[in-house]
Amino acid sequence: MVQRFFVWLFFFCLLCAQPVCAETVDTPTSVLLSPSDCILTVRGERDLAGSGALRMFTVLVPPGAENFALRVTGATVVKEEREVCQVLPTSARAKHEARLRERLETIKILQDIVKERKSLWKCLPRKFEAADFDGLDARKKAVLTELFTEEAALKKEEHEIREALSSPAQKQKMGERIRVTVHGASASTIPVTYSYRLRTGGWKARYALRVDPEISRTAIAVVLKADIWQESGFDWENTEITLVTGSPTKRVPPALASWVLEAEERHFERKARMMQEDAAMLPNMPARAAAPSRAEVRVDTSGIYGKWTLPVTRLAEGQATVTILERTWNDPLLWIARPNARKGEVFVMAEHAIPEGEVWPDGNAVFSVSGQTTGSGAFSAKGGKVTLYFGHDPRVSLEVVQDTRKQGESGFLGRDKTWLWAWEYTIRNTHAQAIRVRLERPDPQAVQEAITVTHNDTPKALVDAKKHALYWEFDVPGGGSKTIAHSVQIKAPESLNIHPFAP
Repeated sequence: MVQRFFVWLFFFCLLCAQPVCAETVDTPTSVLLSPSDCILTVRGERDLAGSGALRMFTVLVPPGAENFALRVTGATVVKEEREVCQVLPTSARAKHEARLRERLETIKILQDIVKERKSLWKCLPRKFEAADFDGLDARKKAVLTELFTEEAALKKEEHEIREALSSPAQKQKMGERIRVTVHGASASTIPVTYSYRLRTGGWKARYALRVDPEISRTAIAVVLKADIWQESGFDWENTEITLVTGSPTKRVPPALASWVLEAEERHFERKARMMQEDAAMLPNMPARAAAPSRAEVRVDTSGIYGKWTLPVTRLAEGQATVTILERTWNDPLLWIARPNARKGEVFVMAEHAIPEGEVWPDGNAVFSVSGQTTGSGAFSAKGGKVTLYFGHDPRVSLEVVQDTRKQGESGFLGRDKTWLWAWEYTIRNTHAQAIRVRLERPDPQAVQEAITVTHNDTPKALVDAKKHALYWEFDVPGGGSKTIAHSVQIKAPESLNIHPFAP
């Protein structure tokens, strides 16, 4: 037993003294971050080995590097040879995780030592004096209690470390050493630029949009931030970091569609097959373009994709959030109501037109009113306009009163059948200031000429033909109300057998 204990102790000391032997990669000079990957570029001088017309230098790329591209100045690249090599992660996070893993190995050895010590104390000598029994028994209880406590503490620490290491990490640590042979170099060093792609980095846009109707009805505070992540295994120091909205998408345009005239049965079979093929292509839809920047961020929207060069030049491995833009949009707030047959709520909204030359990336947004978060949702500036909804306003109410004498089917006129509905919508505003309200109702769509639709409103409704909607826009004074009367009549031949339902 005693011999086994000292054997464990010897291996424990040997493990602690074992050095780590691996190579490290160069910190990138610049990084281009897209939503799904990153391109790292390294620039600098390289020492040349060998003599004569053919000389050689080496570069190291990390695990997962793709699309390696090399450019040298003052010489011609003759050959690139690659071999797998171990890469030592150098980031602060990687070093911390390495220390945790080393501690796990230490804990395992300490647990075995505690186990051996417990076994020693559980085996009492066969012969001992009666006078020594009481002292030996007390000592045994004290030592075993101490050992059980130490064992529980080690088990707890092991669990905490394993929990800390359970987050996604770069498990493969094998990179590549690239030996480059050049011809025609006249000096002992050569300017080199090389780049590679990593899929372990990216970013996404995140917005915060705030309004305070009690202070201003025309000010929308907009903050655009970038949530960035990089799992390269090393920290980026003194690196120019640029965000770009473009991601790898389809390189080749879709095939030209065919126009086939065929029997109806075959047409529907072919259409179903084409829909399945189109659905499979949906993940390859191109990303949206990007946003303007504040003064500290250099912005470039002259190309196909929007780009921002960040003011920070250090990005540690892990996650970070960088503010790109803070701006105030001067757009009027609008309270929108879309009642159904009996009830409805009033929501705060605004629309902002995107000026020509500005680009905004799709992202998630958090909305708040008067400092109170009202929810989150997608931000998407499509068609040169973005529509923002800030949630239900509890200080503005909508009351719906339906005229029960004019409800549903009302009888026959000749050989036609008619239906009639009538409502009154009352908006009440308990704010101290007036608000602008837009009330919307669906405009019934007659798909057959024999069906006629008429409506009688006070005041008269406006028509949005594209949305098939009726709407009214009006001001409601502070502490006041406004009522809209709306009725719809539908007439159709009895033979059509329709059953209209009023939403």
